[in-house]
Amino acid sequence: MPGHRWVRVAFKKRQNLLLLDKDRVREHRSLRDYGLQGEDMMKGITVILLLALLVTTSGCAALLVAGAGAGAGIASYAYLKGDLVIEYKRDYEPVWDATLNALRDRNITVERQTKDGISGSIQARRASGTAVKIKVKNVASGLTEVTIRVGTFGDEEASMSIKKAIDGYLGVK
Repeated sequence: MPGHRWVRVAFKKRQNLLLLDKDRVREHRSLRDYGLQGEDMMKGITVILLLALLVTTSGCAALLVAGAGAGAGIASYAYLKGDLVIEYKRDYEPVWDATLNALRDRNITVERQTKDGISGSIQARRASGTAVKIKVKNVASGLTEVTIRVGTFGDEEASMSIKKAIDGYLGVK
């Protein structure tokens, strides 16, 4: 920073970073000053980042469920800003097939679908005329992400209904 000078000084075996700004001295403390080192420091940083994530998503009707069905093949899902995002611990092809079958079971007409070995998208329409957009993405070997959006602004109840149908085809509870 222009006009500032950083100086490291030792106080009682602890090192603090001082910011010298003209006639004022401000002390900047680190996590080490609170007795955190090594693995404990990493845990502290992780907690801070998770709290920051929570604060940034709290105004958007975020619903996070992690680990609840991990043993049953589902890693997590979240309804955020009109999109229901689901991560399945399954390969891409079975998830793609389950998604198409779920739409058929819910009487949702597929208007267009595009697919390659990595990702695919489905444009569909409910009987009421509401648009349904689904993206299926191969995240890693054995991990597939499905994003469901019903309507322009999202419909959580309708999205969850499609998710439950996909879960049924994949044997996820």
